[in-house]
Amino acid sequence: MVSERTENERTESERTGNKRAEPEMAEPKTENIIVLASLSPRRNDILKRLEIPFITKPQNIDETVAKWKLPESVKELAEKKLKNALTDSSLKNMRWFLAADTIVSCGKRIIGKPSSAKDAEEFLKFLSGKEHKVITALALFDRNRGKIVVKHDTTSVFFSKMGENDIKWYVSTEEWVGAAGGYRIQGKGEFFISHIKGSYSNVMGLPINLFFSMLYDAGYPVYKSSGSFHE
Repeated sequence: MVSERTENERTESERTGNKRAEPEMAEPKTENIIVLASLSPRRNDILKRLEIPFITKPQNIDETVAKWKLPESVKELAEKKLKNALTDSSLKNMRWFLAADTIVSCGKRIIGKPSSAKDAEEFLKFLSGKEHKVITALALFDRNRGKIVVKHDTTSVFFSKMGENDIKWYVSTEEWVGAAGGYRIQGKGEFFISHIKGSYSNVMGLPINLFFSMLYDAGYPVYKSSGSFHE
């Protein structure tokens, strides 16, 4: 009897054309979605945590710098990435764009991302027991205003002395891959950081306080945005 009743109910539903209503999904306004011109997982994570809607559109540019000058060179690279994103015809209807660049400097040496485990090991040996600077530049563009704003933040990071076994172990974790300076402060790299002076999120690649002030000054609806769009 149960099977028969279920079949009768199904037949009646099909005959009358009754369908279950699909729930409506709320979406943030398209004009509030930020195009993040970066492949950095850390920047993605920060935007998700802040519940700012965004899509990722990484930019492949030549990051060669003939002669480094800080912080100007870092700001120029961030702006270069942003301008490259603006040439993407698929993004012509997007209003907000964000690009960033992070470098590490120690003394007169500029340290980027290691290209191999050997590079990472050499970077860490050099940074061991020293203070270094992490500089992140942000470039923000509002299509409605047609203006690019570029600012930067600097954090001092103090490394403890690392032994050879410490360095070999850390390199084996592969946290160095894609990380300026060859380490990640939000991961196991923090084992070897005694303290910092400045923004923690700046070392991750997106200084939140600076980012907030840039958005606010540009008229972005920071307090109204919610939801994280990414791809």
